[in-house]
Amino acid sequence: MVPAVASGLLCGQPFFEGLSRHDRVFVNDPLLYFLVGRPSVTRHHEMYPGVVTEAAVQAQIIAELEAQQPELIVLFSMFEDVQEPNDSGRSSGIFVLDRYIQSRYTLDRSFGPNYHLMRLER
Repeated sequence: MVPAVASGLLCGQPFFEGLSRHDRVFVNDPLLYFLVGRPSVTRHHEMYPGVVTEAAVQAQIIAELEAQQPELIVLFSMFEDVQEPNDSGRSSGIFVLDRYIQSRYTLDRSFGPNYHLMRLER
């Protein structure tokens, strides 16, 4: 997967590694930025429950995606079904970022069941 992401980007070009859903967050995989050797389009490269699940932060991420128009994003779904026995295990009901991604990116290919490479529709 790392070569596929790296080869799909220009040298130094940022990308976004997000989750299959952003209304409920357990953990994401920010190590991917290091492995690919490219920066994140957003300062929210580590996604925390109660932060990225909020409308204002999702709007900020969307603004950063709009400004930089990354060709590729990777959605991580390994822990999609994990539910902590606290507020982070509940949906925030905020799907703004998920809808944005669904409306502008299409699945290019998946790497196993947990990593999904999405390409910007032009």
